[in-house]
Amino acid sequence: MSDGDYRTALQGTDAAVVLFQFHTAFDLCSARIALLHRLNPGLRVFGLYGGEPAAVPAPQALGMEHVYHDPGQPPAWNKKNTDLAVCGWFRQVGHDVPFDRVHVVQWDLLFFAPLDRVYPALPPASVALSGLVPLDRIAHFWDWVAFEPLATDSRKLLDMARREFGYDDEPHACLGPGYSLSRVFLERYSALNLKDDTGHDELRLPLFAQILGVPLVDTGFYPRWMDPAIEAVFNADAHEIDPELVARDLGRADGRRVFHPCRELYSAELIASLTAITAP
Repeated sequence: MSDGDYRTALQGTDAAVVLFQFHTAFDLCSARIALLHRLNPGLRVFGLYGGEPAAVPAPQALGMEHVYHDPGQPPAWNKKNTDLAVCGWFRQVGHDVPFDRVHVVQWDLLFFAPLDRVYPALPPASVALSGLVPLDRIAHFWDWVAFEPLATDSRKLLDMARREFGYDDEPHACLGPGYSLSRVFLERYSALNLKDDTGHDELRLPLFAQILGVPLVDTGFYPRWMDPAIEAVFNADAHEIDPELVARDLGRADGRRVFHPCRELYSAELIASLTAITAP
């Protein structure tokens, strides 16, 4: 598809696609992708695989159009640098796909409502991040700035931004699960082709959105940091969400519809039973 044809295809659309990030648990992934399709008819789902190179799955088996994997990067790099991996996907695959926005959905992130209801109204060019907060508000406890050697990495990242891009704004932080990136941002960010992976995507994404002049908004998935009530249903740690709490929210019309992390406890059978009790 030529650039002109591509731009014509985008005109008048408000299309969003999903980039499903995963590295293992293929049987669980297929059930989550099936739920995404069921809740969002016509949704295009692409894969971003970050596991062992020898185990890259066939996309059709999981309900995806395509699975992108960079064999030059080890699994640990993919987990730490999701934003850079997404840029790799965009350069190799996504630039030919007509979309305005890509929702990056981790394999252990569960939605129980259509994506256009779960995400807030987003400005067209914006980057939407979970738990978006000025860095100085969490600097005393957030691992990436409070403890070494991570703190040194973060300082190096900020120093690079000031030195190479003239950055002079207020740094922000976020949580990784559930971010949503506009095409405008991906075009600009991927064009930088960053080779230095110093820092972490939870600091790098808001930083480069500011550098590239793209609006920052909050997804609303994590409205307050370190609030036990929020942590119980959405967190970026390894504290798997209790299915009873999910069922409680799903049974209420005004209840939460997005949860993270939902891992081994959430079989296809459990997902089906939870979907069945979801209030309109």
